[in-house]
Amino acid sequence: MSPFALTFAKFFTVGGIGFAVDMAITWLLKEKLQLKKYTANSLGFVFGVIFRFFANKLWTFQDSNPAWLYQMLQFGLIAFIGLGIVNGIIYLLNEKLTLLNFYRAKIVAMIIFMLWNFTANYLWTFAA
Repeated sequence: MSPFALTFAKFFTVGGIGFAVDMAITWLLKEKLQLKKYTANSLGFVFGVIFRFFANKLWTFQDSNPAWLYQMLQFGLIAFIGLGIVNGIIYLLNEKLTLLNFYRAKIVAMIIFMLWNFTANYLWTFAA
């Protein structure tokens, strides 16, 4: 496996675990605590992003840059743009076109987010 393919595979694995964290928190906040769906989605997303940042820094990229706070801000900016993408796709698929229920629309949105997130972080946040 090429170094790039291995990096992508690790990023995808971390993303999957981060997605599970995101979905679990989103579900808990939306279904059990009755928060509005976009509030629950945004908070779940933030928890997922924090997990993904540290897991990707330490495991995927094995990054030792001491400026982790700056990198976290970069990662966060990329994620914030991604959150706009995710919420926009959910709105389009769930409310505007009514093609998918909320959770299925979120899955589609998160797949698109993962591609955006990997590309931007590979080329900017963790660029060698």
